[in-house]
Amino acid sequence: MKTVNDKLEQAYREERVAVYHTALTYLKDSAAAEDVMQDVFLAYHTALSGGEPVRHRRAWLLTVTRHRCLNKLRDGGRVEPMEEIPAVVEEDPAAAVEERHTVETILACLTREERLAFTLHHLDGYTYWAIARGLDCPVGTVQTRCRAARRKVRNLLQAMHREEVL
Repeated sequence: MKTVNDKLEQAYREERVAVYHTALTYLKDSAAAEDVMQDVFLAYHTALSGGEPVRHRRAWLLTVTRHRCLNKLRDGGRVEPMEEIPAVVEEDPAAAVEERHTVETILACLTREERLAFTLHHLDGYTYWAIARGLDCPVGTVQTRCRAARRKVRNLLQAMHREEVL
């Protein structure tokens, strides 16, 4: 039988990226997103230690993340514009800077809801159903947001490609 610490460690390993991306999408600040992520996993530990039943771990974590972010935004914790996106380590620093700029430009063209659905589904690999359960919204809404985000990303990439060709 797993202990509370074992469950917490497994949850952190499997869900930290989704929790962080969700917080980053709302707060647009990596330090604030990390703080919220720590708070969420501390709350999860407290819930497990107190014997609270958590049936759908991912849904529970993403719901708590969303609520913590909304509270932080309400209390004035928002930082605009997005300060940084975690960089992918690359051999060529110039290529990394260019790639980072491209990713920032693309994500900036999406609404907060579209960015959240898009990153959770396409970058983190969560299913529409898991995202809908975690965000407490209909699966059709998640699919619509992803479709709108893909359309915007495709159009922006095509426009960027046309500029490079000219």
